[in-house]
Amino acid sequence: MDHYVVLSYVWGNLANPEIICMDEVAVSVTKNLYEALCDLRDVSRTTRLWINAICINQTCDEEKAIQVDENVVAQWNRIH
Repeated sequence: MDHYVVLSYVWGNLANPEIICMDEVAVSVTKNLYEALCDLRDVSRTTRLWINAICINQTCDEEKAIQVDENVVAQWNRIH
């Protein structure tokens, strides 16, 4: 099973976005996400990240609802 570091946070404002590069594609992210990524970065090893704001289609309310429900259940199962 692949392991991921999960980063979930308040979506933030894209009024002044930062740009990151994912698989040679420029992606706009909020300043707080950019700063979190800078803090998490470790050039000495590969870290797989699941970032809600990127991995979940933010323009689709149905997808967001499904992902939130699945994440809540997964978290609950880990605790109990």
